[in-house]
Amino acid sequence: MIFLTNLADEALDDEDKPMNDWEPCEDPNFGLATPDHIQFLSKWLKTPCIGRLAKWYLDMILSYSYDISVAFIEAHEEANKMIKGVVHNDDFAKIIIDESLIQINLAERYVTNNIEDTFPEISKSM
Repeated sequence: MIFLTNLADEALDDEDKPMNDWEPCEDPNFGLATPDHIQFLSKWLKTPCIGRLAKWYLDMILSYSYDISVAFIEAHEEANKMIKGVVHNDDFAKIIIDESLIQINLAERYVTNNIEDTFPEISKSM
């Protein structure tokens, strides 16, 4: 979650640029499950011995990805509520909230495409 805090700090520093804080989350080095991770691990699920390890790792990485995505979405939604109450310039607030909604949609699309559609049983358990 510290990474998400750092993203927020960077967004504050780059206030003259459009909000783009979901993109770094999709970097493979960040640790979220990518379609390549999922495909690779899925091939090993039915293999004796290795299959249990692959399932454990897949569950772990998908849970982590889900937790980060949900925290990201909730943080943006909470910030949008606060902006509506604090920023009195409606045009300015609309720009910020619209950019935030784009980031929320990107995170939601990630969850849908990489977790819910691929492994519905995992998303049901979360």
